[in-house]
Amino acid sequence: MRVIRNIQKAVRFRHPSCLTIGTFDGVHIGHQAVIGRLVHKATREGLTSVVMTFDPHPLISLRKGCSPPLLTCTQHKLRLLESLGVNVCLLVELDSALAATAPTDFVVEVFCGKLGVGGLVVGPRLRFGKGRKGTLGLLKRLGPKLGFWIEVVEEVIVDGIPVSSTIVRQRVLQGDLPGSEALLGRPFSVLGQVVRGRTIGRKLGYRTANVQLLDQVVPPPGVYGVEVIINGQTHPGALNLGWRPTFPSQNLTSPVLEVHILDFDEPIYRKQVEIVFHRRIRDERQFATAEDLARQIALDIEAVREYSHRRIDAASPR
Repeated sequence: MRVIRNIQKAVRFRHPSCLTIGTFDGVHIGHQAVIGRLVHKATREGLTSVVMTFDPHPLISLRKGCSPPLLTCTQHKLRLLESLGVNVCLLVELDSALAATAPTDFVVEVFCGKLGVGGLVVGPRLRFGKGRKGTLGLLKRLGPKLGFWIEVVEEVIVDGIPVSSTIVRQRVLQGDLPGSEALLGRPFSVLGQVVRGRTIGRKLGYRTANVQLLDQVVPPPGVYGVEVIINGQTHPGALNLGWRPTFPSQNLTSPVLEVHILDFDEPIYRKQVEIVFHRRIRDERQFATAEDLARQIALDIEAVREYSHRRIDAASPR
């Protein structure tokens, strides 16, 4: 997938573009419905499938307030879009000039002038341009005059509610992993980089990797059965997410992710990893001694090992 970070000038594609636009945080099943249709239409009609999305989050760019913690950082979003078969991703900063562009000018100058749009595939709630006054009605009026078509993909409804990033985020924050998986179409996961820690786990006899995240939402503190994806290889792990109450630190401003990767002893410092959350094992709690914590870690690892074996057996063909 080609990634483009600047649309100040016209972008040249091999074919006219089949375009969609949105924040697409999480790339959940509602987003997948739009993007899947985009890729299908582009392939069928010989167009270039293009996703226009934003980096950083529009609320940050326009300084209107703090954006919500992301379900997917930009790099994670790019991976997911590529896996859906998208040809090109435009990463656009919604600066004040772009945000002030009148909706009609946005269509004429950006969609047609810079991106050579032949067709648009969008959701029913699309808004764009100054004051978010650009609507589907405007696109349908301009399309025949400017030579592009528009297709609207209906919202995906689960339990009577349209799927949204907000609802997925709420479920993750509540620790509802099955609920978030149902809306994401995959287990919830985060990307991060392995950084140096306090080597507490190693002193207790269990080597752990400290994973530093970007501004991503995480489930509540606790111990989780996870998978750790390193260089494309998947490994089961026991992850502690929280504030390390047995070994407190006044310097912590956000929860710490420490993961013990089962049967793994390779150097991964500074490597990027993906943590896939599968099951909550227990709450995080304070222990009276380091020995008590070490004994509990052993039990946690055994619980994760057993759960991992059950998952493998369930997935194996009969």
